[in-house]
Amino acid sequence: MTKGLALLTTFVLVIAAALALTVWYVRYRVPFERQYNAARAECDLGLHAKALPVLQRAVRKYAGTPQYPAAVYALARCETALDPTNVARWAHVLGATKDPALRAEAQYYLINQAPDRGAAMAAYGREHAGTPWARAFLAELGARAATSGDEVAAAAWWQALVDGYPDTDEAIRVRERLGQLNMKMLCSPRPLPFTGKHIVKRGEYLSTIARLRTNTVDQLRLLNGLKHDTLALGTSLRLDYSTYFLTVDISEHMLTLSRVWRGVTNFVKCYAVGTGLHDNTPRGAFRIILREEEPTWCRPGSTPVPYGSKENLLGTRWLGLDCPGYGIHGTWEPDSIGKSSSAGCVRMLNENVEDSCVARCARPSKPCVKAKCRSARWSSRTARASSPAPTIRWSGSRTRPRTPKWSR
Repeated sequence: MTKGLALLTTFVLVIAAALALTVWYVRYRVPFERQYNAARAECDLGLHAKALPVLQRAVRKYAGTPQYPAAVYALARCETALDPTNVARWAHVLGATKDPALRAEAQYYLINQAPDRGAAMAAYGREHAGTPWARAFLAELGARAATSGDEVAAAAWWQALVDGYPDTDEAIRVRERLGQLNMKMLCSPRPLPFTGKHIVKRGEYLSTIARLRTNTVDQLRLLNGLKHDTLALGTSLRLDYSTYFLTVDISEHMLTLSRVWRGVTNFVKCYAVGTGLHDNTPRGAFRIILREEEPTWCRPGSTPVPYGSKENLLGTRWLGLDCPGYGIHGTWEPDSIGKSSSAGCVRMLNENVEDSCVARCARPSKPCVKAKCRSARWSSRTARASSPAPTIRWSGSRTRPRTPKWSR
């Protein structure tokens, strides 16, 4: 038994000596620069706890040297990753570097200690516009305003984010909520910069006012909460003086409704759509030349299919383009939305294609529908330069426009 205890003691001493020798070698024989670089690499891999002691030594060792700003930045990132509330080190980063990107990141973390975080985020967004942290603050400011019930402020913050940085993750996450707010405010009695009043005069009807002011009858009903078209003399109507256009992103199966007011373009709402099954949705800028409610489907070489028939695929609305045979229409197949599913047209849910702002884009005087594709195969430049509009060979072709059934 005594012999076994002695062997165990010897084994423990050998292990301790080996560990001590390893620590000594790593600390005094391996160049510290190599240890420091290894620690920074470990941070990038998420091994923050392992890297922390070396980074703390680096800050002490490099104090007063040109390497200090990078060292204190690496330590600040490591400490914040281990404890998100530990942001004090970022104040050292702010004092040690003049690099705009590092200062922007340091200020982002220090805002959490600001007495008025909302005001600090707004100031940060103005000073560092375009940075990922500024975009995150715009999204958060909108969320804070929405939570507090201030829908106007929420829409303003999110509008700045979506209009300024439309393809960023932050903008994509808030687009749907912004669209809902925009439509809600448009239908509310609250005055907006692009709306005005019109007093009904003798002999005026809803259709004549809509035609004169480039609104649609449906839109006037929506803006004013009208249940019928009869107007009393002297009635005050709310009109929308802006213009709208649609952009169809074929690769994303997304239709975006935008507003133009005094030369400024703003996002309004986006809708999921279905596009050509065989990548045959035409690219380019088009005019909407025909609007039909409860449309008849005119198949070439066959008898027209009336609205209400199970064979009619056009849904409740048809917006015909000046590209013969193609248009934007509703659908009775909601599962076909958000994918390549049509014979070349742009499909929308019936309730979306009935949207009064979408319908108002039907202004034959100018192109108001832009179809594009962001994929490598179909860039908009390639489509314009080398790809003519596809030949119309599908069963939903319309070759002859008919008199619109909608009032303008």
